[in-house]
Amino acid sequence: MFFRIKTVVIFAVIMALISFFELSLWSIMIIVWFGIGIFILQKKLHERLNPSELKLWIILLYGYPVIETILKLFIEFNVIPYSYTTLNIAEHMIWALCISLYIWPFFKGNTNIGIRFIALAGMVIFIGNINEFLELGIRLYIGLNNQTRLAAYYTDTMQDLAMNIIGMCLGIGILSSLRNHNNKDSKVLSF
Repeated sequence: MFFRIKTVVIFAVIMALISFFELSLWSIMIIVWFGIGIFILQKKLHERLNPSELKLWIILLYGYPVIETILKLFIEFNVIPYSYTTLNIAEHMIWALCISLYIWPFFKGNTNIGIRFIALAGMVIFIGNINEFLELGIRLYIGLNNQTRLAAYYTDTMQDLAMNIIGMCLGIGILSSLRNHNNKDSKVLSF
């Protein structure tokens, strides 16, 4: 089985060590990512997922940290010259899409599907906003605290928030289409 807790822990440690050398903040995020995954596995929340959702969840458990690490390295080392904005936009959209799908087991239950999607959307947007506040805190901590420099990041923050919303909508769209493959939960989306 691909999601035994030992396997997840070993993979998490390897990913954290790989990213720690250049991307120390990202290594913390990897630990949080796998911590959420281990929590979902220990509480058996993954058993709420239909087979299609479970396959996707397992792919995300292992695949997203790899994709995100590659994106971070491309940005950090300017692998594609002048691509910071494009890669940053892709990074935020992919992040929101993946987090929507990844935390879905917390919201899968007996309540109305529309309410579950609204709760998921709220959580993804909340996490995205927390991320932006952390970025602001880091900028202030490293001394980028004059008004002109902070104003330059306003556009970046607004793009990040917009991409988070688009990624979250894509995630909910994918969940909605996967939901239709499950006989037990095949009602049309309604509120």
